[in-house]
Amino acid sequence: MKKNSKLKLLPASLLVVVVGSLLNQLFGSVGGNFSEMTFLGSSHLVNLPDALITGDYKNLLVTPDFSMEAFSNKEVYVYAVTLALVASIETLLCLEATDKLDPDKNISPTNKELKAQGIGNFLSGLLGGLPITMVIVRSSANINANAKSPMSAFYHGIFLLLGVFLFPSVLEYIPLSSLAAILIVIGFKLVKIKNVISKFKTDWENGLVIVVTIIAVLLTDLLSGVGIGFVLAMFFLLRKNYELAFISHIDTENNKAVISFAQIVSFLNKGALMQTLQDIPNGSTVKISAKKCHTMSNEIQEVITDFRDISSKKNNIDLELIGFDKFLSVDETSSNKRFFLNATTILILNRYQNEIKSASNKDTLSIYNQMIKDIFFINNLFYDDYKSFRNSFYYKGTILTKNTNQLKKEFSKFHKTVVDNAISNDELYQEWMSLKNDDEVRKIIASTNNQIIDFNNENKLEKDFFKFWEIIHKSVSDISDFSTKEFND
Repeated sequence: MKKNSKLKLLPASLLVVVVGSLLNQLFGSVGGNFSEMTFLGSSHLVNLPDALITGDYKNLLVTPDFSMEAFSNKEVYVYAVTLALVASIETLLCLEATDKLDPDKNISPTNKELKAQGIGNFLSGLLGGLPITMVIVRSSANINANAKSPMSAFYHGIFLLLGVFLFPSVLEYIPLSSLAAILIVIGFKLVKIKNVISKFKTDWENGLVIVVTIIAVLLTDLLSGVGIGFVLAMFFLLRKNYELAFISHIDTENNKAVISFAQIVSFLNKGALMQTLQDIPNGSTVKISAKKCHTMSNEIQEVITDFRDISSKKNNIDLELIGFDKFLSVDETSSNKRFFLNATTILILNRYQNEIKSASNKDTLSIYNQMIKDIFFINNLFYDDYKSFRNSFYYKGTILTKNTNQLKKEFSKFHKTVVDNAISNDELYQEWMSLKNDDEVRKIIASTNNQIIDFNNENKLEKDFFKFWEIIHKSVSDISDFSTKEFND
């Protein structure tokens, strides 16, 4: 059946209003029991102020009462807050619905809409007018009329103003049921039943929030209904945060455990965390990472501190804490004698390292001294200029003699220090490198990309050396927490 293009110019909502008004008048004119059953009285029709009907427009303007008695009335503030919340919520809901109805799928600026509504309500209140809100009926009428610009809302307001002043008595014939029918149709366009059913299947919590909010709005009012839905949504959100605050994996066969904290860990997770830590077998190797966490309650910090200082020592647990330097004190060692250092803090030196440091302080040419400072301060070496090191190593005014044997010896010391100090983060669970005995070093393998440095090839040595150095630099610069393991004498 071919659609009539002229009929498309007639808005469906206008047709519903006209037909509903005519039918109500027709039912009222019949008389008898039929009229009593079908005719709608004034309480079910649009009701406008009497001043508009009589033309006494002066009584329409009511100035606000600025007396002290009005300001001391608590009900004024209750109604003011209620109206502000209802108007804002209704506008935001209608704005989102309008964007969904828009065939061009434009996104309306919510902040601009609320600011304009606030200014309009302020001026309307000064003139004795009612609060202004966005209404989906008017917006849908504009969309159905192929409106493309915000001027459609302005024209809509002008037509409403003219209609109210020119023929207010005609508007009072409109049944509220006709307007309700329009709202119901618009609501069905916005919410598809199959989508609600699908939401229940994939995410029953969100589906339940939608249904409860709808029922609450129908049984109470907009503000109360949205408030009930908001409380229910917050309940599910807190419960989900309680369940997903940390992820744990305990391997009882290999005595290993890994616990990773989410962005927020609150006191609500204390019980679950304590139970997880209690389930870790004695003698296990445990890694607890808070690298992604930015908010941790004091209760959780106390649990970790007690586990570090008491439980791990008592149960012979090898504990590694990663990313806790911003939550826990850094001067206390854990059960495996590890302590945490900020990226800008140099390593606390053990006896072996002190020997190297002492030699460096005596102006002994030491590759180790240069590299360890560059790794932990990451500000002294520019790798783009490595070609200038072709025939010599230059560090802070000191020429480091290019000697393969010395380089091999010092570099192997550095490597041993790196491995023994277990510089790592929660994403690197294996050592960076592997090497043979210090006296038999032939190659160092960087696990990042298996880059081989061969000390027997002098022509390639320096180039590979700096490549390896750059790999270490980039890897360490991404690590926020460093740890060092004390040597046994």
